[in-house]
Amino acid sequence: MPVPETLDTFERRFDQLSEKIRDDGRRQKELQEEQKQAEQALKALLLTSDVPTISELDEARLERNTGWNLIKQKYIEEIDVDKDITEFASDSDLPIFYEQKVDIADHVSDRLRLAADQVVKRADLEAKIENLKSRHDDITKEVKKANEDKEVHQKEWNSIWEPLGVAPGTPREMKQWLLKVDKLIANVQAADTVSGDAKKLAEDCKALKESVSQQISKFDSSINLEEMGLEGMINICEQRIEQEEATLERKRQLEHSLGDTVIRIKRACQELTSIENDQANWTQEWGQAIDGLGLKPDVHPEQATEAFDQLLAFFEKLDKSEELRKRIYGIDQVSEKFKEKVFEVADSIGFKGDGQEAVTIAAQLNRDLNEAREARASLQKIMTQEKEIAEEIVDAEITIQNAQDQLAALRDQARVETDAELESAGESSRKRRELQQKLDTLEQELTRNGDGLSIQELEKEAGESDIDAIEGELERVSSELKELQANRDTLRDQRQTVQNEIKAKDGSALAANASEEAEQQLATMVSGVEQYLRLQIAALILEQRIEDYRKKNQAPVLARAGELFSKLTLGSYANLRDELDESGKPILLGVRPDDAEVSVDGMSDGSRDQLYLSLRLATLEQHLSKGEPMPFVVDDILIGFDDNRTRICLEALAELAISTQVLLFTHHRRVLELAGELETQAGIFMHELL
Repeated sequence: MPVPETLDTFERRFDQLSEKIRDDGRRQKELQEEQKQAEQALKALLLTSDVPTISELDEARLERNTGWNLIKQKYIEEIDVDKDITEFASDSDLPIFYEQKVDIADHVSDRLRLAADQVVKRADLEAKIENLKSRHDDITKEVKKANEDKEVHQKEWNSIWEPLGVAPGTPREMKQWLLKVDKLIANVQAADTVSGDAKKLAEDCKALKESVSQQISKFDSSINLEEMGLEGMINICEQRIEQEEATLERKRQLEHSLGDTVIRIKRACQELTSIENDQANWTQEWGQAIDGLGLKPDVHPEQATEAFDQLLAFFEKLDKSEELRKRIYGIDQVSEKFKEKVFEVADSIGFKGDGQEAVTIAAQLNRDLNEAREARASLQKIMTQEKEIAEEIVDAEITIQNAQDQLAALRDQARVETDAELESAGESSRKRRELQQKLDTLEQELTRNGDGLSIQELEKEAGESDIDAIEGELERVSSELKELQANRDTLRDQRQTVQNEIKAKDGSALAANASEEAEQQLATMVSGVEQYLRLQIAALILEQRIEDYRKKNQAPVLARAGELFSKLTLGSYANLRDELDESGKPILLGVRPDDAEVSVDGMSDGSRDQLYLSLRLATLEQHLSKGEPMPFVVDDILIGFDDNRTRICLEALAELAISTQVLLFTHHRRVLELAGELETQAGIFMHELL
């Protein structure tokens, strides 16, 4: 059977061929998609306008030149070319037909010149389609060759298993099959071994049965052993052994107890001798210990302990007195140093002690220090107030600037140059409004009192009326009006008097409260308007700063991301471009080598992954150029990449590793193999996590 190394070799080869077929198939689909898009673009171009080609122009010029050659041969060189003329212009006269061909050639040339952009675009699209077809054919050949190699490899794989009469599966499946076969063979061998062991055990069992029956007969001949099995004999032997072992154990226990008793007696005698010796030694040592205390040699230890405690108390008081003497000496030293430092500080700051004590000088300096701290706190408070006043000045300047801007707008609106002229214009406008208001009031009065007549009808009636009669009537009406006004004033005074009496009796403060509330609301509105203006100005400044930051940082990041995106896609995209959509929002577009724009939604999943990685790398490089380095950690970002794109991505990460640490986690052995082929300045370190 094949060895495991052979299976591993075939498995790797099968995986390589399958991966190549998948990659070629994916590339084939991408080329088909690009060819389809190019054909759709060419079709749209041809539907939009009839764009001629260079070949059409060459064909028209060839026919024109052929006609000219025939005319020159017939009319100038006088050569017989009637047959050629008949073939060239069978249904019309040669000069007329030649003029038509000249017009056609000129027309095609004019169309090419007018539609030069469309012609170039059509030529580019046709060339691109031809290129894509050629690349598609090449990939098709590669796919066919890979399939043929796979078939050859499959035949070789089948030939290995043909002598065994086995229809092989995949190498991975056959590995499992070999493991099962090895296990089955091991089981068969184990069964053979067990069978041999069983026979041997039967023979051994017979021999043991005979030997055991002989031993049983020695200590108990009354037992019938002919029909008894080996297990029963063994049980009888075990019972006999247990009885003998119990007897022996009892004997050993008695012997052990006897030995322990003898040992304890010897040990007690030795301890008694030792105690007597220790007592004699202790008596001698005790006499020596109390010899200097003035006590009797046979004094009780408690009395000796009491005398000893009194001596310890005495020595402890002696030690404390010595310690207090040292502390007093130390305090004196500290006092002298304190005086020296006080006089030194006073001299350094120019303080005149005039023979005062150090304590007095220190107290005075402490008071001066507290006053200085209070003065500094007052200074800080004044500085804080100064800062607040400066902020209020800035706010006032902003308000003044806004007022000046409004005045400038009003001057422009009034078409004046100075504020005085603006004031004069405002006064004129005010007077004009007052006059217009009076005019409107008079017209309303005339309309209300004119019995439904219009202003023109009232003017006409006034022109036809008698002035003297009108004056008399006017005096009468004026007199009546005065009486009515006097009555109105009287009634109004009476009403006011009644209202005052009601208020005096009621004591309601609603009006005063409403007035006070109105004042408070007005003050709140003023402060709110000022706060609103500040916030609006701050928002405008913040938006401007954000836009400046975006313009400053977006351009280099986008340019670098475009370079990385072009490299990661192997030139499928040339660059990146930011534009605005129909709603005015910024969007990101991928730019093809032919300057065609592709939105992010129109990209494949792999291209979107490469776009995201390019933006991340460009942003990180921008950060590293200005700030502290930080590690870049990625996990299985190369799942959708083929070998070429994986190699390019690893090179980009190795280039980034020069500036910061890069950690790449992956489950694919192929990524490790490709990484091992790179030679980088920062170095590549591989760690396998088990």
